Amino acid sequence: MTQHIFTLHDIFRTTPWNPLVYGELRSEKCDYVDLAQTLEVLSDLLIDTKNRAERPVVCRAIGAYLHALEKRLEAPLSPVHQEALTTDSLPPLPDSPFAPDEELLREYCAALNILLLDNRLEEGIAKTLTGLLYELLGYLVEALTTPCFLRGDEQAD
Repeated sequence: MTQHIFTLHDIFRTTPWNPLVYGELRSEKCDYVDLAQTLEVLSDLLIDTKNRAERPVVCRAIGAYLHALEKRLEAPLSPVHQEALTTDSLPPLPDSPFAPDEELLREYCAALNILLLDNRLEEGIAKTLTGLLYELLGYLVEALTTPCFLRGDEQAD
């Protein structure tokens, strides 16, 4: 799986399209698993933001990745990621009253992200919504990176 190493400093660089942060969005080899892994890093950075000025910068990056994810959810996975998401037996589905599909989770995250990007919310509300976005991004990443293919099944591309 892809490993992403960047920090708030990398996101705050003066270049509007920092290749360290956004480069994979232009890559044809990038699939939804790569995007999910980057969203996980970005959600960690978001929850660690210490001041109001940092939040919109991280939210812009999250928004770019959520937008790219929308386009790549239905695209075929790379062979490496398909193998990583293939198992001999699928785990039982969690018995949870909250079980939206990946696209709906992505839409929830995008809507919350837009609210936070605006940066006009009271700080207490912004902090609560930041925590909610962090949790929803965690659900989304888990849904996209949990094994979902059975070994021996035919995979449709």
